[in-house]
Amino acid sequence: MTNDAKWAYLAGVTDADGSLYISKYGEATHVHYKPCIFVCGDPLLMSWLQGNIAKGSMQIRENCWGWRIYKKQLISDVLDSIIPFLTTKKQEAVILRGYLDLPSNKWCKHDKEVCYQQLRQLKRNRMKEKWVELSKLSPYQEELFSKEVYHG
Repeated sequence: MTNDAKWAYLAGVTDADGSLYISKYGEATHVHYKPCIFVCGDPLLMSWLQGNIAKGSMQIRENCWGWRIYKKQLISDVLDSIIPFLTTKKQEAVILRGYLDLPSNKWCKHDKEVCYQQLRQLKRNRMKEKWVELSKLSPYQEELFSKEVYHG
């Protein structure tokens, strides 16, 4: 697999089953932000990610395997490699990449909060768009979607 093919594949997996986000935690006077790339998939995908991208944090929850990276430099490197290939999550990736360029000091908390809020708003908007798309389903599609198969 060529280097471009590897990054294009990861971009596709991220678009479909991944998440680019910033966690926010702490007290109101002492807030921390933690950037992350998360991908959900089967054990074979997790093994490929560990061997071809980076040794990430692995977890298994309710039959879902997850791969997560938190290291800022690693996230920057991955984003720089997948942004050209992303489609649905390109805007999120650009915001997260901008966040990573901010200084790691306490003086840029406002800028970090702006990035955090921008990512949250993008995710909210995407969910609204999905529901609008679902409302345009034909009666047959609505029946299929409502079946238990699609709701786990």
